[in-house]
Amino acid sequence: MRMQTASHIRKTKILMLSVTPFFGGGEAHFVKLAALLAGRYQVRALAVDAEACRRLAKLDVEVVQLPERAASIYGRYHFAATELHRQCNTFRPHVVHLNGQAECYLSLIPWSFRIPIVVTRHVPFDEHIRGVRRLLVRLNLQLAGRVVCVSNPIRTQLSPVIPLDKLVVIPNWLDYVPEPGRSTQDSENRIFRLLYLGRIEVMKGIFDLITAMRFLKDVTLDVVGSGSDLDAAQTAAAGLPVTFHGFQIDCGRYFRAADLLVFPSYSEGQAQVPLEAMAHGLPCLISDIEGAMETADGGACAEVFHCGNSRELAQKIASLQRNSARLMELRERGLARFLSTYTLSAVLDRYLQLFGETALQDAD
Repeated sequence: MRMQTASHIRKTKILMLSVTPFFGGGEAHFVKLAALLAGRYQVRALAVDAEACRRLAKLDVEVVQLPERAASIYGRYHFAATELHRQCNTFRPHVVHLNGQAECYLSLIPWSFRIPIVVTRHVPFDEHIRGVRRLLVRLNLQLAGRVVCVSNPIRTQLSPVIPLDKLVVIPNWLDYVPEPGRSTQDSENRIFRLLYLGRIEVMKGIFDLITAMRFLKDVTLDVVGSGSDLDAAQTAAAGLPVTFHGFQIDCGRYFRAADLLVFPSYSEGQAQVPLEAMAHGLPCLISDIEGAMETADGGACAEVFHCGNSRELAQKIASLQRNSARLMELRERGLARFLSTYTLSAVLDRYLQLFGETALQDAD
């Protein structure tokens, strides 16, 4: 394998694309990856979301914000495809990075310029992707030189349709080590504070958690996030000790103030929110889906309930509410899991090697 010289590294150009019109876990990953690569390569990013562009602008990254009117799905693809084609023709990147499923539909553009492609796969490739969409995802991923899977379950799901040598597992990470939250040792005999953080949508399990709240005493719930089912969730929570805080840029204070994170999602590629909670020393209660179980090391670092079972969810919360020793155990295990697996140092060399090798394909 040919080695990269320092001069070659500095001249290597990477073009990154995100078309999502809101700032979520995928966009946070996009910004962190741009920051990681910008320390080594010349990076230019195309993005729709204003918050993602704002964060990118603070880095050593050239930013092109796609027009606001591209917020509709057809508008987003029209402007993204046009700009991606223009950048491939003028910027002449050595690698194009497509951040997710929506972006991978545009793989044909860099492929037509014979530019190597790296796609990040954030969501599962399972039964909920069917018909034409499933065929398009499969065909476009086959054009990529590498497909980064943020968890092993995603790699397993893709392995029947994508060659194994194209699939690389690199988990999400935090580029900082947060301040720990409050100790759980004094959690008995006072109000027990639950935290839900994420999009307010049925598939995230928020309504199961609201239902569970009806069976609990001396428990409050803070809901941080926004989404298409926000109004319905607020209606369902009427009369319960549930506070909706909306979307927040900095969620650290919520992690530090809570006693337990509840993550009741039905489907995840990798459970980013429990990762952040563990980094803050916050114990977690997760649904038993693969993407969450891997983050929690098979459940060793979190309490687990059967996905969709709100009665069992309430029972698990009540049990933890009475068991400060178990909460402290989860706090320590979760923090150790984060420090060993999900820090910047754990992924830095792997990403630099991945993009460096892919750039050399273009040079050859």
